[in-house]
Amino acid sequence: MVRAFLTGLLIALVPMSAVAQSSAPSPSSPESRIPDRGVDKTGVFVDSLALLGIEHGIRLAFQPGTRRELRVGHPIHGAAAGYLWLEHDPKAPITIEFDNRYWASRGRAAAG
Repeated sequence: MVRAFLTGLLIALVPMSAVAQSSAPSPSSPESRIPDRGVDKTGVFVDSLALLGIEHGIRLAFQPGTRRELRVGHPIHGAAAGYLWLEHDPKAPITIEFDNRYWASRGRAAAG
C-alpha cells in the first residue's frame, strides 16, 4: 500500500513540476495581452498532461482495481490511439494493401 501511494504521489508531482517551470507570461505582463498570438497550444498541452498525471496518480495510489485493470487497458488504449492516427493521416491507405505505403502508415501509427 505504501509503495502504491508513493508511486501515485510521484506520478502526480512530476507533471506539476513541469507546469511550474513553464515560461508562460503572467496575466499582468504586456506580453500576455497581444491579440495576434492566438491560443498557446503548448501551454494547454502541458497543463492537460499535468492534470492527467495528477488524476492518474491519485487513481493508482488509492484504487487497487485501477492498477489491476491497467494491465488490460493499456494495450487497448494503444490500439485506439493507432486507429485515430490512421483516421487523421491523409497518406494512410483505407484498404489493406501489402505495399510500402501501407506498412509505412501502420508503422507511423504504431510509433505515434
